[in-house]
Amino acid sequence: MRINYKLTANDLYNATYYVSWKSPEKRWHRILATAMPMLVLLALMLFDVWDENLINDKKQILWLGITFGFIFVASIVLTPFYLKSVTDNKINKFLKKDNNATLLDPKELDINENGLTEISNDDEKHYPWQSIIKMREINQYLYLYLNPITVIVLRKDMFDSEQDFQSAIVLIKANITL
Repeated sequence: MRINYKLTANDLYNATYYVSWKSPEKRWHRILATAMPMLVLLALMLFDVWDENLINDKKQILWLGITFGFIFVASIVLTPFYLKSVTDNKINKFLKKDNNATLLDPKELDINENGLTEISNDDEKHYPWQSIIKMREINQYLYLYLNPITVIVLRKDMFDSEQDFQSAIVLIKANITL
């Protein structure tokens, strides 16, 4: 099966955001990245209240709770926006480098019993099935992991039909060890 494809900056953004932050494997990382600063802040606030012997002052405890609650909710709400902004900036910088300019050029991908072969105007890369360590189907994307942070990104609309897309998934699953 051979498909023609051309990645967009948005495809790279979605893949990078998923692989680095949103994937199920990163769940505890997400929780700790959000919760640890909050726990440190809470400890510092409690230490300040305890140090000043204000622990029995209900007004001070209420103020502490409201402040901490506001900061905690704000960090939970704002963290995804911050991470998306950081990811977008990294992708834009990455694409501006000369050696990465061809990443968005049109390519062909040959999927067969020997593996994947990516063919571009000036290069040909072969990935045997053993080099693919994981496959994830997320929304309109199919991510084929070459290592924990490097993926081959395929969109469903790159295939001629839904049946071709499903056939590719069957072929990939039959040849890689998940």
